Amino acid sequence: MIFWYSLPVTILFAIFFLQSGDWEWALIVAAVMGTSSYLSIKWEVNRCYLPQIDSLKALRAKLVAP
Repeated sequence: MIFWYSLPVTILFAIFFLQSGDWEWALIVAAVMGTSSYLSIKWEVNRCYLPQIDSLKALRAKLVAP
């Protein structure tokens, strides 16, 4: 999975919290954002892309079958 789109936001939040002296909050925010982005990616793949793959495989089986 690619996390490149959530990485800049996580870095900005971490820098903001590190400059304010709250490094605990920076770690918590980074962990929460990383976990939520991972779970949202898994949900999106399972909801949107896997059903399409299954239907395309079924179509391919129909077209290739003798």
